[in-house]
Amino acid sequence: MTRARVLAFCSVGVLIAGALYAQTSRELKLGNGDGFKGQSVSVNLTLTSDQQVQGFVAAADWDGGALQGEDLTAGAALASADVIQPRLQPSFAVLGVVMDADGADNEIINPGTDIVLARLKVKCLGPAEGSDISVTTPLVFRDGTYAADAGGVGPKLDNIIVVGGLSIGAAEGLKLTNGSVTCKPPPPGELKIRDTNGFFGDCVRVPVEMSNNAAVQGYVTAITHPGGITLNRILVGPAGAAADFSQAEVFANGGTLGVVMELDGNPPFNTIPAGTGAVVALYEYCSAPIVDPADCGRPSADYPLTFADMVLGDPLKDNVIVIGGRSKSPALVNGTLRLSVDTNREPCTRPPEMAFAVGSCELVDDPNSPDKDLHIPGMVMVSRGTAESPTCFQVGLWYRSPDDEEPDEALQQDHIQGLSMAVCFDPNCITCKETFSLAGTITEAVGAEFVNVHCENSLADGDPGELIVGILVDALPPFDGQTLPSSRDYLRLLCVDFCVNPQASCENCATTALTFCDGADGRGQVPIKNLASVMNMPVRPQLVDGKVVIRNEPTFTRGDCNGKGMPGMNVDISDAAAVISFLFLTGTWKFNPPCLDACDANDDGRVDLADSVYILRYLFKFDRQPKAPFPDAGPDPSYDKLTCEAGGNCP
Repeated sequence: MTRARVLAFCSVGVLIAGALYAQTSRELKLGNGDGFKGQSVSVNLTLTSDQQVQGFVAAADWDGGALQGEDLTAGAALASADVIQPRLQPSFAVLGVVMDADGADNEIINPGTDIVLARLKVKCLGPAEGSDISVTTPLVFRDGTYAADAGGVGPKLDNIIVVGGLSIGAAEGLKLTNGSVTCKPPPPGELKIRDTNGFFGDCVRVPVEMSNNAAVQGYVTAITHPGGITLNRILVGPAGAAADFSQAEVFANGGTLGVVMELDGNPPFNTIPAGTGAVVALYEYCSAPIVDPADCGRPSADYPLTFADMVLGDPLKDNVIVIGGRSKSPALVNGTLRLSVDTNREPCTRPPEMAFAVGSCELVDDPNSPDKDLHIPGMVMVSRGTAESPTCFQVGLWYRSPDDEEPDEALQQDHIQGLSMAVCFDPNCITCKETFSLAGTITEAVGAEFVNVHCENSLADGDPGELIVGILVDALPPFDGQTLPSSRDYLRLLCVDFCVNPQASCENCATTALTFCDGADGRGQVPIKNLASVMNMPVRPQLVDGKVVIRNEPTFTRGDCNGKGMPGMNVDISDAAAVISFLFLTGTWKFNPPCLDACDANDDGRVDLADSVYILRYLFKFDRQPKAPFPDAGPDPSYDKLTCEAGGNCP
């Protein structure tokens, strides 16, 4: 009898004699795993092959009364596969893969050992209630038993790999190694190391929590830690405060704590009652302080804290809890101690210095501010637009000059008389319009008497585009010494108009830098420096560059379903007809919209008859006009799942 050796969705090879493959190394293998009753357990499906593999079929089953299939996820080795067909049922799984179905890119799985093809996740249904015996359930490869389609009506599949266009199964030397999952009785409780944060230089107490389903008479914890921190001491937690006996051991790489709640056998009988999250131990870890200002920018560091059985102590200790006079093994959940720099402590308490920044005209939270009350200019996010309707946007220029707390006004260095800025950009991607706005800016508020902006967008000499800004607060008589005020946070100076270059390359312009550049001269001949004038002297600020992110969002006019609108008349009765044709007509009369998002006239995230009614009421009943983007084309400001294939995307 001939057994089906093909993928249900695509033929990947033919059968040939097994003798041809006798000297090769090829294996499909299911891993082994274990877990407690009610937990999910993951095992890997792996491949070993000494030749390139073009596809495979794997089919395996298990006792559905002991395990229940939950998930089947392709591994990284299949990221480029053209076809992945998984099928998961409570008691079996099938996975068919064709790496290169169209012959275009020659996708393959390279030779290797134990290549992870997929991860199978099953749930432990046993052991039976009241049993304290673990149950191991085999995961078994099955040939000729299961189909790839959910109805099971397709051909029954063998476990095969495809090499050189030929199917190789067990008869041709493919080794099939079964796996297993061991399900253990549910644990009597849990010990958990709570994830904890602290600062370098401090001693931080990390709680160990217990969850237990019966009264606990005693417990032992044994926890290891890596280098970089030191275990200073171990304290009994509040839940064990009434214990008759406790003993801690501290070592270079960890420590143990043993606690007996009731030692003398006399009432009252101390126990830890059944419950969740009781703190039974506090492990105190210390670290070296920050002493060098250069280390104030050190990133946070994570130190894993790990329960370890039979590693620490004399004699070696297990992590156990005592219930009913017997030691039992709880579930163990490891944790992490994360240490960071305390910027409010010496030597890291310096106030922020004077700074210029370029970016969005809006502020966002400063992630480096420990108290989260400082803000920085955000990045500029714009859509690409089209040659007919380029996207224009504003770039903000900002400063901050924290109060230097100098009581002598003559010596104060925090009030700015004026400033000059030079910002470079790529004119292939964005261009400066040289117009600007002072609305809502500190420049407007103080009434600055000289504000000048000019730009250079020339591509002739290959130099970058240049934006030149000059501001002098007190430039006209009477000279009363007015300045830009000191500020711990950024203050907006002005917003300059830019546009996305219609010829912008998708490859090179996805992110465009806005960079402070000393020596730029714009359309003039005098090199300009990024400087502030304070007490008639030049001060060099910190310079915080920005960037423009050009998103490849499609642009369209809402309601222009047929994409044939005329300038000023983008939406007409033919768009209502196009919606109806798309929804209800067939054959040659059926209309396929070039941009479904444009057909969503009422902007409810779907295209239906209501959109046709909306267009007609707008045109003839003087009802509401479509929402943005309207009447001009633009990106969709509201998120939905509708597509717009003809909406001006990058190719």
